[in-house]
Amino acid sequence: MLKLFIFIGLLTNICSYLYFSFPLPILFVNAFLLLFVYLFKEIKIEESSNKNNLIINNDSLLNKNLQEFFVNHLQEIVIIINKFNIITFANIPALNFFGNKLIGQNIGSELRIPDLLDAIDHNRQDKLIKKIDLEIKFPTYKYLKADIISAELENVIVIMRDYTEVKKSQDLRSDFVANVSHELKTPLTSIKGFLEVIESSAKDDPQMQKKSIKIMQNQANKMQILIDDLLMLNRIEQQEHIKLRDKVSINEVLKEVISNCTELVNEKSINIKFINSKKDFLVKGDKEKLNILFKNILDNAIKYSSPNTEISLEANLKNGKVLIVIHDQGIGIPKKDIPRITERFYRSDNGKKLKIEGTGIGLSIVKHIINQHEGELRISSIEGKGSTFTVELNEFNNS
Repeated sequence: MLKLFIFIGLLTNICSYLYFSFPLPILFVNAFLLLFVYLFKEIKIEESSNKNNLIINNDSLLNKNLQEFFVNHLQEIVIIINKFNIITFANIPALNFFGNKLIGQNIGSELRIPDLLDAIDHNRQDKLIKKIDLEIKFPTYKYLKADIISAELENVIVIMRDYTEVKKSQDLRSDFVANVSHELKTPLTSIKGFLEVIESSAKDDPQMQKKSIKIMQNQANKMQILIDDLLMLNRIEQQEHIKLRDKVSINEVLKEVISNCTELVNEKSINIKFINSKKDFLVKGDKEKLNILFKNILDNAIKYSSPNTEISLEANLKNGKVLIVIHDQGIGIPKKDIPRITERFYRSDNGKKLKIEGTGIGLSIVKHIINQHEGELRISSIEGKGSTFTVELNEFNNS
């Protein structure tokens, strides 16, 4: 019977692995959890006169030390409450998650999770295992899946698993699909509209046809840029784990990036000042990706800068790190937006208000390239005065 119980548990967890892509070792940890629950339900439990205490009989199948070994080495949160809703046991993950003063406290006053308390009450009534999802929003957001299992003498075992990262990943996928759909829908709607114009009112009007075709070409170009950026982001994300060891000249990269922005700079009469050090700084990395990195930052600086302003680029060496500082005199980034500015499709309120065009992917590409280079990105900004992007990269050495 015990073997069958563990087999069913493992089978369930393998299904969970296939669906949620959890690391395989978790399956074996969960087998210990199933073993514990099975054995605990067979343990003879006595209650002392003090309702806050729970005594496990010495004749139980597992002695106390072995029981604690099993439960404390789980990744899952395990809490046991008695019939008075007093917490009589909490394993190490539970104490780490909820605080080390759980034992001896009333679960209702200590955890304050209404859905969990309702599930415990229902479990006491019908003795059926309850499976619930829990969202905790304070002090930080957590998403948990919980099993509520009845035990002897009206004790209840609560087992919780932290699915926060899985939930975040699912939400990111949903947001990604929604954002891509929105970004593609706008130009597609425009193209469809002008095709209808060409077929109807502009059928015999060459000038209107020419104008409509030009607008459709612009919209098609926007779609192409978005698709290219998405493909680039996907490629960079897939390669992020690859170690980079090439010797790359930062001066050379920055000069190439500046020369490729000439047309955009001339349109807005922006002066780009490259503070060129006498020393050429060499970094460990990939030249093509570093070109993409600094092009995206510089494009953003130009895009969000007013005409007749200046953008400066400067490289320095500090404690074995090459620091590249790009400063503009643009509209700036609201303080609340800075932590999220490198998320894909995220755009600051200032950019939305001014209707500045962009895919919202450029700085996400920057973040992943810097991650692959084991570098760091720091952003500071003052609204109405400008922004400073500091990229920190590892200096190349022959070791």
